[in-house]
Amino acid sequence: AASTLLASSGPFDLVHSQHCPVKGADLVTFHQHTAKRFSFSGYPAERLINEYKLATNDAYKTRMQQDGDLAKSTKMRIFVSQICKRDYYETYNLDDAPYAIAPCGADSQSEYDISQKVQAQPFNYLFIGKGYRKKGLDTLYTACALLKKQGLKFKLTVVGLRASLFNKLTAGMHGIADCVEFAGYQKDLKPFQENAS
Repeated sequence: AASTLLASSGPFDLVHSQHCPVKGADLVTFHQHTAKRFSFSGYPAERLINEYKLATNDAYKTRMQQDGDLAKSTKMRIFVSQICKRDYYETYNLDDAPYAIAPCGADSQSEYDISQKVQAQPFNYLFIGKGYRKKGLDTLYTACALLKKQGLKFKLTVVGLRASLFNKLTAGMHGIADCVEFAGYQKDLKPFQENAS
């Protein structure tokens, strides 16, 4: 229905579709992983449940179909991370059509010089999102715990989660509570991105 409406209402200079099943969009931003990656490979039971949902749940099947149609029919793909891009290219066996990586909240008018920041001590990590396992914060916590054991000085700022008892305990279970700052919901991400290494 959306594709028919688009075709009958044009012509348009540019069509940007974001999780709307319009065939022939010029530009699509994929800001979430495929339904196949809703659970992470480190948890076999979750993978099994997810595979079952993909095979039996109509919402999961529809999401997989719509994402595939969008990814295959667009002229330009935008992903929020390299991991997200790899997920789509592997899941849907995509061709080499043009793509770009644009992190959430990135300012298209600014260029960031990270050469100095990479050498910074302490190193400042930035995580933006609310999902613990769905967005990969558990994986980042595990990596940070390993870095802390190696003696690396760092700070992890989590934008999207507030400093609740649960969130503090979760970071504490990884032994990094003293290295994590919870910033809660933020409308303006630019200051956080500029302070991140």
